[in-house]
Amino acid sequence: MFQVEQDGMQPATERGREVAGGAPAEPCSSDGRASCLELSRIKQVDHDSGISPGVLCGGPGLDLELAAAGDTEAVRAKQRTPAEGARPARSPATDDPWAMGHFSHRRSRNTGRAVMRGRTRTRTSGAPARGPVGADTALVPVRHSDAARAAVLVLHGGRADSLAPSRPWNVAALRMRPVVRAVAAAVPDDDVFLGQVRYRLQGWNGSRADPVGDVQRALAELARLVGEVPVILVGHSMGGRAALRVAAATQVGGVVALAPWCPEGEPVAHLQDKKVIALHGDRDRVTDPAESIALVRRARAAGSRAGVLLVKGGDHAMLRRYATWHGATGAAVAELLQPAEPPGGLLARALSESDSGLL
Repeated sequence: MFQVEQDGMQPATERGREVAGGAPAEPCSSDGRASCLELSRIKQVDHDSGISPGVLCGGPGLDLELAAAGDTEAVRAKQRTPAEGARPARSPATDDPWAMGHFSHRRSRNTGRAVMRGRTRTRTSGAPARGPVGADTALVPVRHSDAARAAVLVLHGGRADSLAPSRPWNVAALRMRPVVRAVAAAVPDDDVFLGQVRYRLQGWNGSRADPVGDVQRALAELARLVGEVPVILVGHSMGGRAALRVAAATQVGGVVALAPWCPEGEPVAHLQDKKVIALHGDRDRVTDPAESIALVRRARAAGSRAGVLLVKGGDHAMLRRYATWHGATGAAVAELLQPAEPPGGLLARALSESDSGLL
């Protein structure tokens, strides 16, 4: 498995290898359709997954379905190498990169060259919507409703230890764009606020647990924006760990943890009366699905309605069987937003298993 070697991250080739600080590194991946002009050039293809170990896994010309299918030759044929040193143009309205919106690529009819245009979408692009976003805010609205009855916040992954600033073009952040779109499609109601959490730093950083403070700030900003409403947290990897930690907040009713980083000894007492659905790939080589199962087992003992569903063949990057990942995440969020647990839902299915169910 290839990893991004950037800002001190080291490659990990098998489960159990860790970066400094004792936590797994983030693998190289993304939704394959987001802007890649901030990222490094493409050099080769991982024959195991069909994904380029270049930071954005093939650039804007990469077809996600081909990549997820591992069709290496087709992936090579569709690669596009970004120009050296190119950077996305900033929105004239703001210097905050998190508020720039989604940058899409189109092909010029006259020259055949890729042209980038910035635009902001409010529904399913997975990019920030126009709203009260500033350089110091932790909350980044994607779909904003002044009369929200509930809210969903999405938390991306990160690193064990890094004091580097978190940027919207970091791979961990880009990876969550299709997840945001899946949640928006599963919960189309305008009265459900949808947003992302912006971290100040890329790392967890030991006892500092920096992302936890960022999520707490985002919850406070959300309360000032729409009032006290029930919140569902969706977190991947380090973001899953942060979501589980912050679930102690009274407004958090449930957590959808995607391939969460659950080290031994992670606290669970505060999850009493909370609903937790963990989805983990059984081929994850970065975070161990057995640790998710162990945490859920302890959370159940503490009084949580928690369960684990394993994605058969799923990896940490959520690229293999991505349609299952996205569909299950959207369904889990929609289910947790309901006042009563639907019979036969994902949580009921997970709870019916002693350890874990299978998707």
